[in-house]
Amino acid sequence: MPAAINTPFFTKAHTKLGVKPKGFPPIYQPGVVVDAILYSAEKAPWEIVAGSGGKGMLLTQRLSPRLMDALMVRGGFGSQMTD
Repeated sequence: MPAAINTPFFTKAHTKLGVKPKGFPPIYQPGVVVDAILYSAEKAPWEIVAGSGGKGMLLTQRLSPRLMDALMVRGGFGSQMTD
């Protein structure tokens, strides 16, 4: 699932979009991501989800893959650019 970590990457990255990029929501603090990686390394689960946004996306994908695809097409590209 697409998601972003709250890092300085988006303020420092060079782009040809003409606007400043931003991460695809949900954007997680680094500590949440570190906890998920550590849990995954210790327990080796089949899949791992970090945060409630990711859980919502996973649930939507399981209930209706076509709906999730439509949501990603509709808001996926535009949500990664600032005004």
